[in-house]
Amino acid sequence: MGVIQRQGIKSSLLNYLGIFIGAASIVFIYPQALAEYGLITFLTELSIFTAALSSLSLPLIMIKFFPHFSDETKQNNGFLAWAMLANLFGFLLFAGIYFGLRGYILDFYADKSDLEKGHIDYLLVFTFLLSWINLFNYYCMLFQRIVIGTLADFLSKLARPFLVILYLFNYLSISQLVQGLALAYLGIIIILILYTQRMGKLFLGFQSNVLDKKLGWEMLRYSGSATLLILFSTLGLQLDRITVSVYLDMEANGVYGIAQFISNLISIPLISLGSIITPIVVKHFKDGDIKSIQQLYQKSAEISTIAGVYISLGIVVCIDDLYQMTANYQTLSSSIIVINCLVISKLLDSVGGISRWILEFSDRYYWGVSFLGLSVFINVSLSILLIPKYGLIAVAISNLCAVGFYTLSRMIILYHFYQMWPLTRQAFASLGLGIIIFLIMNFIPININPLANLICKGLMISIIYFSLIYFLKLSADLNQLVNNIFKRFLYKTKK
Repeated sequence: MGVIQRQGIKSSLLNYLGIFIGAASIVFIYPQALAEYGLITFLTELSIFTAALSSLSLPLIMIKFFPHFSDETKQNNGFLAWAMLANLFGFLLFAGIYFGLRGYILDFYADKSDLEKGHIDYLLVFTFLLSWINLFNYYCMLFQRIVIGTLADFLSKLARPFLVILYLFNYLSISQLVQGLALAYLGIIIILILYTQRMGKLFLGFQSNVLDKKLGWEMLRYSGSATLLILFSTLGLQLDRITVSVYLDMEANGVYGIAQFISNLISIPLISLGSIITPIVVKHFKDGDIKSIQQLYQKSAEISTIAGVYISLGIVVCIDDLYQMTANYQTLSSSIIVINCLVISKLLDSVGGISRWILEFSDRYYWGVSFLGLSVFINVSLSILLIPKYGLIAVAISNLCAVGFYTLSRMIILYHFYQMWPLTRQAFASLGLGIIIFLIMNFIPININPLANLICKGLMISIIYFSLIYFLKLSADLNQLVNNIFKRFLYKTKK
């Protein structure tokens, strides 16, 4: 677990630094430009979906079949070069479809605000850029290097508020704001390429005759299901923002985007774990080592649940104080119910550990595709049914139902076919602690000012929660870390 811990810790720290910037942006910047923030998030979030669609399931194919190509003496048999060629082909195919449907797309947005109507063609630019970011990010993951991908994400989070500030001070027009974000993505691609070169893995030569018929047929068969898997998973992640943009307006999209950003804090530890563990899981499946996968499964669920409960507590207890510090409290405070639903949704996903990654790269991946498709159907159906009456709250409730269904389905499938189960006594205990601490915090009156409230509540939650986790020995890793720090402190004082 040494490499996993190091990469996971570095990735999480960088993620939380990005979150600090994002949180400051939510408080001081984005509420002053909700419609403009809604526009750039609409374009970038939708392009995440279209980039995944144009990739033709390339990221999953890269992870699952790289062990068959891996050979440093033969430059990995031209794996990167073939992947780049496939990525370019996928984008050109998508571009042809886009231009064929462009008239219908413009007609669809004809009755929307002029703010996004004139910039819909930037969707093609962002799709191209994000497809290459994804390719090099997943390629680095194959060598258990996830920090560079986190750095890329951090830089995009840094660019967004910087560009919005320039827009607010009239240094940029709305078009230049979008163009600036595209240039930031281009810079990220260059950084990823340079990092790949620095690793000594930038092999651009093609190797022919590296595939036999059996492997070629297996890749082709997997690619069909993988395409659906990426389509459904990306649609599931971005569906809320697309739905809000279509059925409501860009200001509502900005409000929901802020709520989603805050709730996404809960997923960071799990995503970091999943990114670094995935290549290891693939290798264990190839070797038939199910026992090792089960150990990783339970350990990931334990860590992500403990971390998820802590972050969830911080959000639900402190969210009103955070919104009071913004310039648009009245608008944002109406989304507190939305945030609570999204928090529960993310916490449920954390309880499932790395079940999503395990199922995606198992021999039973088609079950994951089927249930993920059903969860997307649940999300879409409930949203269309409930949005006219409940607005943003309907979108959050639909998300919660879909995520809960898919998480439980993954856990049941893995238990049925592999006898793997993520939940341990420690995970259940940490969930119980979270409920108890939440009730305690609601009975303690803290009403100084928003900033002081945030600090006091945050400190109280941290001290109570982690003290109980330590003394109840719910996390062997946390106890070992604290004991090592304590021993070093005693050693230095004696010295």
